[in-house]
Amino acid sequence: MIDRRHQMMRAILFLGALLLAATSSEGAAMTPGSEKPSAEAASTRRRTERQYGPLASRPAAPPTVVTTLDGKSVDLAALKGRVVLIDFWATWCPPCRAEIPHFQALYMKYQPRLQILGLAMDQDGAGTVTAFVKAQGMTYPVALGTEALGNAYGGIRGIPTTFLIDKQGRIAKKYFGDPGGEVFEQDVTALLQEP
Repeated sequence: MIDRRHQMMRAILFLGALLLAATSSEGAAMTPGSEKPSAEAASTRRRTERQYGPLASRPAAPPTVVTTLDGKSVDLAALKGRVVLIDFWATWCPPCRAEIPHFQALYMKYQPRLQILGLAMDQDGAGTVTAFVKAQGMTYPVALGTEALGNAYGGIRGIPTTFLIDKQGRIAKKYFGDPGGEVFEQDVTALLQEP
């Protein structure tokens, strides 16, 4: 019964990821010779993220305390003063796999001002995720995500779902699918400029 439930959950998440990938991968290219995204890419960006607006109107991120695969505790409250990217993902999800090199590059470029936390929604457990993390050379913290934690963030309807948390611990943006590495970098650098 539990195995069947896990299989159904994986199938639903996979179909959601495919749908999100199909809508978020269109037009991600930059206009040739330009540093600004094309109109089509800007339209895609509007479809794949939710911006929470001015500083004062951003909702507080829910309390988030997790134990990473290597046994360290990560408490979102202790990360105030840093920009935090929280990614709900899975090892079997193609768009999730596509994001990882971008996140790793951002982490290496902007740490310690940027903290990335990967929350793996895999049903196969820590062994599968740990092997994947090592094979991919992921150095940012990764923990196992839970349905309860996903619900605290408003529910995870598909993966990847990524949240960008500002320096004050408020949700600045929510992304459905993979909008592309350049979008994440633009948004991270903009939040790093804020007080």
